[in-house]
Amino acid sequence: SDDMVDKVERINDIRKDNGDDSYEFDYFLLCNKICGQAHYNMQMKVIVESEADYEAWLAEQSTFGESMSEE
Repeated sequence: SDDMVDKVERINDIRKDNGDDSYEFDYFLLCNKICGQAHYNMQMKVIVESEADYEAWLAEQSTFGESMSEE
């Protein structure tokens, strides 16, 4: 969300003013169900972008129909 992007930007501005390196991290989505032996592998990286960056990325993507006709 924009709130989180703004918060990290503010933190990094403070870190820069203090001569520290930028704070970077990854979000991970974890499965919240106990669903078998591979449960611990059920995770994925979540990318947090500003809405403008997301809209620009989305505009570059093909629709489902377009992707099916490419075959």
